[in-house]
Amino acid sequence: WAGVERAMGNLAAAPPAPTFAAGATLWSPTAASSAEPTPAAPHLGAAAAAALRRVPCPLGTSRAAPPTAASSAAAERGGGLAFGPAAGVLAGSALAACGGGRARRRRGVSGQARAAAGAEVQEKKAAGKRGRRKESAAEPAAEAEAEAPPAPVQEAAAAAVVDEVVKPLWAKGLSPVWAPFGPPAPHRRYESAEEHRTYAGVIRPRPDGGGVEEVAAEDPDLAKFHEELQRCVEGTDAPKAAQLIEEMWKKKEPTPKSYKLAIAACDRAGDEVRAALLREDMREIGAFREATRFHMAPAVMWNRQVRRVGCGVRNTVEWPGKRWQDGEPLPVPERPGDCWLIPSQDPAAVQVARYQHHLRHLGWKVLTCHADVIERLRNKAVLMQWFQDNGLGEFTPASYSVPSKAKFPCIIKPAMGTYGRDTAVAYSAEEVLRTACRNDIYAVESKIQHEIDYYSRYNKNGKDEEEENWSETMAKIDKAILEWCEEKQHEELGDKWVLQELVPGQYEFSTTLLVFQGEILDVAATRYQYGAEVYVWPRVELLKWEYVAVPKAHMDIFRKAVVGFSGILNFNYKLRKDGNICIFEANPRVGGDLAFDIPKPRVRAMLEKMDALFC
Repeated sequence: WAGVERAMGNLAAAPPAPTFAAGATLWSPTAASSAEPTPAAPHLGAAAAAALRRVPCPLGTSRAAPPTAASSAAAERGGGLAFGPAAGVLAGSALAACGGGRARRRRGVSGQARAAAGAEVQEKKAAGKRGRRKESAAEPAAEAEAEAPPAPVQEAAAAAVVDEVVKPLWAKGLSPVWAPFGPPAPHRRYESAEEHRTYAGVIRPRPDGGGVEEVAAEDPDLAKFHEELQRCVEGTDAPKAAQLIEEMWKKKEPTPKSYKLAIAACDRAGDEVRAALLREDMREIGAFREATRFHMAPAVMWNRQVRRVGCGVRNTVEWPGKRWQDGEPLPVPERPGDCWLIPSQDPAAVQVARYQHHLRHLGWKVLTCHADVIERLRNKAVLMQWFQDNGLGEFTPASYSVPSKAKFPCIIKPAMGTYGRDTAVAYSAEEVLRTACRNDIYAVESKIQHEIDYYSRYNKNGKDEEEENWSETMAKIDKAILEWCEEKQHEELGDKWVLQELVPGQYEFSTTLLVFQGEILDVAATRYQYGAEVYVWPRVELLKWEYVAVPKAHMDIFRKAVVGFSGILNFNYKLRKDGNICIFEANPRVGGDLAFDIPKPRVRAMLEKMDALFC
């Protein structure tokens, strides 16, 4: 069953088939007193009912022992039977498997069947050992022969279910349910055999008799958005409809209904571009919610992009938050044992490595290493020093610890930071200090300002003096800062900042690697072209990006740099004029290139490989 679920999860592009109510999957709870079971869903049609009637009943019920009230209640508490995306073959396999002994061992049999089994046990005790051995050898074979349906019967049942239930639902654009991956159906007693509740709502026959329909229990927040989208359709307001979809992704994940309304608004307004983008978005995300198999944490507004990967990826877990501290509760997966926790920020990568055993105990799948390796890779100053110590310094920019000895222009940036925060191009030692020593500069400014204020108020025997001209005040402050910088530029910056050589060029590369214990298992690279030779991302225009191959010489350098690491990481680098690689930094977590720029099928292949190798 684990293999079946994994196969079903891999077919995310195929919509899942409906889930039928437990205990009433093939047989009606209201017909417990009937000698012959009655199909619980009349809308299955005659062909499906006839085929299913010859297939063993799920959940331990049988033709000889119709479900009693007790067994129906127990079945109702137990959850439902689902047919997966591989509709024809898998539906027949699920019917046969659920009717076999494995399901009965797991769920138990009905009361009448247990009573009959008890009587048989008493008879066997009364008989001799020899007789018991003969009966024990003969009964399993007879039971298997009686209950195992021939292959044509299974195929007929599966085909009937697919033709008369699954395909009509897909044709009508309905979203029946995504079990067995999702939560079980809410506990309730079914009012009739024609209606049963799923996680998404209620599937019931249409009033006009034309197939079935799903009545979903809509979220109140989504309902408000849908009302706004409906007004956009009526008012042909395409820009607002697209904006509402953007806002929904920030608060609530849009549903297929949300996209249909937004597309309808764009079509009525004649906005073909927005309509095409929304259709492409919906095509990649899919009309059905699949199980969450990969959680990228913490949430950094990537959910819309990673959902388009198509294998159950989400970015909604808020752990570890900015205020999270050691000792606070760790996140708990919705489906323990079947969901990956992948860091999307450097602090999260450290916490996953530090608490990896606790996270696995809670049910998360994690691929990580020792926290010291993560710290070495995320700290730009430590990483540059590590490259120098291990004979790889020629593949990194020249670093300067003392501003006065740097060759300008340079790049000044924090040793630990993301998204270009506090990073700048410096053309002098003063600019370096103004960026790296902001607090000290502010202290100098405050000191001069306080001296001027004091002098203006209490000079000349305590009499107030007219305020000095503003330009004179600023001149005094600038002079004090320059004097301070002239002294400070000969001191080391410390380990919190990195002063690097500026490598000009429009092209920059980002390579993402899947690594296990220093061995590279997969690679995906992106080349970006920017609108300037000297820049700091993201304060530059992006002209284009493309998916590219990685030369063997670069792979050899990466292989030396990831020693001891396990997980997903990416390197940012440029190429010098002589063609040598120049690595700026490493990010021991999923990068924005994987979420936004690498082709979605390629991302899906990398994640599926990780899941297959370390399941």
